[in-house]
Amino acid sequence: MDYGNIMVDRLHTVVAATTDDEGLPVTCAIDIMDSDAGGLYFLTAKGKGLYHRLKSRSYMAFTGVNGRDTLSSVAVSARGKVRERACEAACPQRCIDFSARPAVIRQEHCLRCGNCQAVCQQGAVFREG
Repeated sequence: MDYGNIMVDRLHTVVAATTDDEGLPVTCAIDIMDSDAGGLYFLTAKGKGLYHRLKSRSYMAFTGVNGRDTLSSVAVSARGKVRERACEAACPQRCIDFSARPAVIRQEHCLRCGNCQAVCQQGAVFREG
């Protein structure tokens, strides 16, 4: 089965389980945004506890429920990597909104420095006008 596509297309919101600094379990709901052969992709922010837990331990478990029947749930445990996009790291204002599909640059905060465009490997950043 292609669990990545099931988690993106049918489940989308899953419960992620990690452990805190004392080894105690912590859960949160996350939205799986995409999947490919490299893994599952979702968003979190540097100030969030989930980001800190992933950076320090790199392990999490996902559980998603399809419909009302909990017997149809899919549980996946995987080792993950926290990756920051090059454009996100290059933006001094942190004004790129990845929760939008496609991602957008919030113009009210943008300095128009061009850093994101210079490092974007997908060529997704372009100047309008």
